[in-house]
Amino acid sequence: MNAQAKSGRELTGRMVLAWLVGFFLVVATVNGVFIYAGVKSWPGLVSEHSYEEGLAYNRTLAAVRANAAMGWSARLDYRDGQALLVLTDRDGRAIDGMQVEAVFTRPLGQTAEIAVALPARGGGRYSAAVALPLAGQWEMAVTVDGARDRFQATERLIVK
Repeated sequence: MNAQAKSGRELTGRMVLAWLVGFFLVVATVNGVFIYAGVKSWPGLVSEHSYEEGLAYNRTLAAVRANAAMGWSARLDYRDGQALLVLTDRDGRAIDGMQVEAVFTRPLGQTAEIAVALPARGGGRYSAAVALPLAGQWEMAVTVDGARDRFQATERLIVK
């Protein structure tokens, strides 16, 4: 059976051309919609000062080595509107009496940073109430300052 006998219409070159052009128009339209949505939802900007941060990379590496040499351990968490840091030394003893600041940022998007001081609660625990405006992924970066020591830790969190 040929194509004409099945449908009652003859398959011509113009018909094949129309189907082919129509198919590629649909593909191009869908691609255009996806490109528009991608560009509008994320600008691609990770840092406002990427050049300066690149130049400071050696200082960043030195800070990471200093953190590791201290042997401190940090557990960061966010639950029920509370930011929590549990800080211990290399032997598992609680570290108290430090000044702690936490900064919350979104890995993607242009939400402003939220900085909050975490007061000591005893037993190496530091916590404070923090109202995060959106659910999803957040990065919690803490800076711990003492009389002689400075420690930094970062954790990616899922806020529900």
